[in-house]
Amino acid sequence: MKVSYLDTKDAVGKMLSHDITKIEKGTFKGPLFKKGHIIKEEDVETLLDLGKNRIYLIELEPGDLHENEAGLRVARALQGPGLEISGPAEGKLELSATRRGLFKVDVELLTQINSLPDLSVATLHTNIPLEIGEKVAGTRVIPLVVREETVQQVEQICAAKPPLSVQPYLQYKMGGVITGREVFEGRIKDGFAPVLKSKASFYDQEEPEILYAPDDVDIIAENIKK
Repeated sequence: MKVSYLDTKDAVGKMLSHDITKIEKGTFKGPLFKKGHIIKEEDVETLLDLGKNRIYLIELEPGDLHENEAGLRVARALQGPGLEISGPAEGKLELSATRRGLFKVDVELLTQINSLPDLSVATLHTNIPLEIGEKVAGTRVIPLVVREETVQQVEQICAAKPPLSVQPYLQYKMGGVITGREVFEGRIKDGFAPVLKSKASFYDQEEPEILYAPDDVDIIAENIKK
């Protein structure tokens, strides 16, 4: 990476090396163009209006990657089934669930990736149940420009199997035997079956079959066999 200094009109297609701030009293104060922004033809007049006739710029050298391109490649390497990518924004991308299921993280691979320089990946813990749209991970390339070999190392680590995925829930047939003479005879209301049925419904399982038994070993055993 090297820094150059050019007339604004000659800077189209080049990358800003610093934020360019705009101040309008009472209405706006902040960076109008952020560090790393690629100058477009339509930006030139705005920059000139801000008094920027010459600008410091970054030029990528062979083997350099802009943070957004590098971040996107890292996110794609991480992305397994059931995930979608949003971003990039200033080198940061997020991964979200596209289906309900169990979030899976290959912790060993993730540790290898986070041991590399100039990037970071943060995720939820493995084995967390997810709903569609939940954000599960974020990755950021830390410097504005990163060496391509760092990104290639991530891609090599993830080549055989992406470390992040959302696995769909498996379908199981469930049943329950509820014991106790007081419940069997209807003396008290059973509170367990509704909970089990609600849980099964939440995970899109078939409604479980519930059998009741008094405090009798033979009847309990017979119901378990059923």
